Amino acid sequence: MKHLWKKFTALILILALGLAPAAQALTADQLKALLEEYYIDEVPQAALDAETVEEVIQALGDPYTMYMTPEEFEAFQASMKDSSVVGIGISALPDEDGLLVVGVYAGSPAEKLGLVAGDRIISVDGHNAAGQPADTITGWLKGEEGTQVTFTVRHADGTQEDCTATRAQVTIPATTTELLEDGTTGYIACTTFGEETLGHFTEGIQAYDDVNLWMVDLRNNGGGDVYAVTQTLGTFLGEGTQVYLRDSEDQYYRYVSQQESLTISPTIVLVSPQTASAAEIFSLAIKDKQGGMVIGSNTYGKGVAQIILTEEQQPEALDGDALRITAYQYYGVNGNTANRIGVVPDLLVEAEDADEIARLFSAREPSGDKSGWLRIHLGGWRWYVDLENAMSQENAPYFGKMLSALAPGCVIMQGLGDTWLKTTAQQVATLNNVPNYQPRTFSDVEGLDCQKAADTLRTYEMLLGYKDGTFRPDNTLTRAELCALLVQAMGLPAAGSGVTFTDVAEDSWYASSIKAACAAGYMEGVGQGRFDPKGTVTHEEMITVLGRLAAELNLNFYQASKETPAETGVPEGYSDWAEPWAWLLAKSQRNILGQTLSMLYDDLENIDPQTSATRGETAQVLYTILSAVEVIKY
Repeated sequence: MKHLWKKFTALILILALGLAPAAQALTADQLKALLEEYYIDEVPQAALDAETVEEVIQALGDPYTMYMTPEEFEAFQASMKDSSVVGIGISALPDEDGLLVVGVYAGSPAEKLGLVAGDRIISVDGHNAAGQPADTITGWLKGEEGTQVTFTVRHADGTQEDCTATRAQVTIPATTTELLEDGTTGYIACTTFGEETLGHFTEGIQAYDDVNLWMVDLRNNGGGDVYAVTQTLGTFLGEGTQVYLRDSEDQYYRYVSQQESLTISPTIVLVSPQTASAAEIFSLAIKDKQGGMVIGSNTYGKGVAQIILTEEQQPEALDGDALRITAYQYYGVNGNTANRIGVVPDLLVEAEDADEIARLFSAREPSGDKSGWLRIHLGGWRWYVDLENAMSQENAPYFGKMLSALAPGCVIMQGLGDTWLKTTAQQVATLNNVPNYQPRTFSDVEGLDCQKAADTLRTYEMLLGYKDGTFRPDNTLTRAELCALLVQAMGLPAAGSGVTFTDVAEDSWYASSIKAACAAGYMEGVGQGRFDPKGTVTHEEMITVLGRLAAELNLNFYQASKETPAETGVPEGYSDWAEPWAWLLAKSQRNILGQTLSMLYDDLENIDPQTSATRGETAQVLYTILSAVEVIKY
């Protein structure tokens, strides 16, 4: 029996990156016992048979479970706190003239000298900074505390000034806040969630409490502490549950924020493929609780949480060192996990474009004449876009990318006089000759039952179709093609090793997709060491695979899959292994009125389980699942 009270005496952390195995005092037997007590899944027999700590962890196959020496644990803790450096106290980007100052830290030598964002450092101690790498220039500016450095600054108005600063210890906060030049947008950049994060967010929001929009930049934020992110979310969403955790015994725990909301303005969260763990919890909560919207690329996809065991909890096994164990899977308030799939943004765009696209939504609602404005409904909010600003030379390319990312179901309104008229992204782009507009639709699905499903999945790059722009919805689906679809839709990582099949050549286009789909537990072989990659997928196979996907993706489906009734009401003709999944997708879910919600494209009675599934039918079922649980909201 697991001791649940022990779990909550340990710090629960979620970070994306791990450490290499290290020498330890912990014994293999002690590690095995702790894994059997806390680990989220059944511990593999290979791990239990291993003889050393390093071999146990390697056999476990979990990149997030690891042993840390005292030095590594100290560095791990420091990674979630503000850092410090000896220098002049600026954040900067390289440009052709040297360093462009983008921020000045409070109390720093640079602030005392009057440096501001937009200044350029063009030489340091007589060294010309033009064309030099950023690390070289910042290396010239750093040095021993108390020593002096002389540098030349070119201000935004073109004037130059020679400055001398005394280098000092400068605290670099992991979270910074500034008011953007539009005067209506508060911008918060956060690189980790730790014990100081709540204070930083609180100070920043209170400093600019009259902004129209908050932009929270979590690109490259690798995660942090669950409690820290939960409380920080409260500054935007107020008190309440922000995330659920499930352990290996299917016990659930919720993390509740006690913070009152500090703003009534919406939040846009910027994300990247490196946005992970606690940062995904933040993004998921903003999306699920309609606190705003998420813009950027799909996130990392780490939906599990770790506990940290130290000598405080395990004095017999640990002494200054620590053990991190994956102990939970987490779910947002809508029941969705970020595991594998990540957080799907409301607007899927390149991460480096996310901030520029977000700025397009910073305008306040127009009063009076609405001509020249768009109103776009996203994330439960109405956002207003000034077409004149959007079509400026600077913004037009990003406007095109934004329109391209709008799903078919997204409501877009065009202002005309004192009213709003419904329009489409295509119409807006054509009418205004918008550059960079590339509709993410298929050329052969218009007017078909699967059109919205296929085009929406294409918008979110979950379906790619063929090189000629078609989807070919009436084509049947091979088992290899289904694996490729799963990899694309769920963001499955490539599996370099794993189960092999005699009829799957390692150099075939589908080998990696088959390995990934099998490793995820969605697909399996047909027996006798074969996979049958070119075999046609039947309806009962398609329903089974997508049922497994739903059960992993969402808590409601997961719980239902554990409670399949003896009498499912599934028509005859389904194999025993397919019947529970057919029930799950067709009969297990209810709306608030108690009515059955089917994920299938037709009544179960009208679907022949043994005939071949088409690409269009598969897209419809996948879309219905994802939209029902609001992974896709449009």
